[in-house]
Amino acid sequence: MVWSEILIILTSAIGATYIFWALKSSQRDVKILCLFTLFSIISFQINKFLVYENSWIVSEVLKLLNFSVILSILLLTVRKLKPEFARYPYAIAFFPILIPVLYPLIAGNETIIQLVVQLLQIAALLSLLSILVSHIENKRVLALSASAAILFISAMVLYWFGETIKIGFWLWQTLAAIAIPLISYSLTKFYNNNSIINRYEF
Repeated sequence: MVWSEILIILTSAIGATYIFWALKSSQRDVKILCLFTLFSIISFQINKFLVYENSWIVSEVLKLLNFSVILSILLLTVRKLKPEFARYPYAIAFFPILIPVLYPLIAGNETIIQLVVQLLQIAALLSLLSILVSHIENKRVLALSASAAILFISAMVLYWFGETIKIGFWLWQTLAAIAIPLISYSLTKFYNNNSIINRYEF
């Protein structure tokens, strides 16, 4: 286990601890999804270094699960920010979580799995940018969120093109590790302080 992977585990644990204690109980659905995501990230990193039969299947499922839940968090956030008449059904925000359920259909096909992960990342990024541009009023939270988005985008580019530009995987992992506590903090502050979110009713 290299230091950058240990860093991801540590920052994910820090982010989960902060969200657990700081995010309002009224945002229970988002809190559960965020904690689930961070624990999935930790599990994914640890699983990479365990030696057992079919460990690669667990890694692939966890990878799909991580990005699916992240997209669900963002879709749920977008829904809460919309006027009541414009909201899509609550259940739709959780549709991405069904993707890992379909894993048996694509198991072992690395090309399709990578394509699905790329699409999930792009959809999550577009949702995050939409929230950043339209609904974050606090300048400090906006700056931290924008910084986290830039770090995630940089990590994503390095992850997909790292072999082409001859940069070790430690760099994208370090960028992602730094972004995790930033987005955990800014998401919590956003949910706790946004006036639209605080008026939201299911």
